[in-house]
Amino acid sequence: MVRQQVYIPGYKWAVTVFYAATCFRPQEIVQELQRIGIYGEDQERALNNLLSCQYNTGLTFTSPAVHESVVVIGLAECPAEYADSIDHEKQHLVQHIGKALGLDPYDEGVCYLAGAIGKALNPVASLFADGCQCSKNKVKQLKYRSIWN
Repeated sequence: MVRQQVYIPGYKWAVTVFYAATCFRPQEIVQELQRIGIYGEDQERALNNLLSCQYNTGLTFTSPAVHESVVVIGLAECPAEYADSIDHEKQHLVQHIGKALGLDPYDEGVCYLAGAIGKALNPVASLFADGCQCSKNKVKQLKYRSIWN
């Protein structure tokens, strides 16, 4: 599992992303959710997702109060599924941040936000672009590390 922490300066928002997350170490993700204030049913739903051990899954939770989000991208069966997972969770992230900041969902500002998120995630997300079946080897090579940009 690789952890990336990014800050979206124009929106004053912090995002922690876990890539190649598996069902074997959900504790760190749950702790990160708790750190930003995600408890109760939302935390239980996240844990159930993590423990399902399914490919092609992810989750995004946001705390508008602290301007932080947690995104989890699981392993994928193929590159297309990985790209879909990234796009899917990025869309949730854009929706969460946009709603918290009162952005009009039909305005250019939301599109710029999506672009800023894409640029911030790209240095790490692109490491797994071949689909995460092959990326298991990349995770072993990278080991677990935090990446700041």
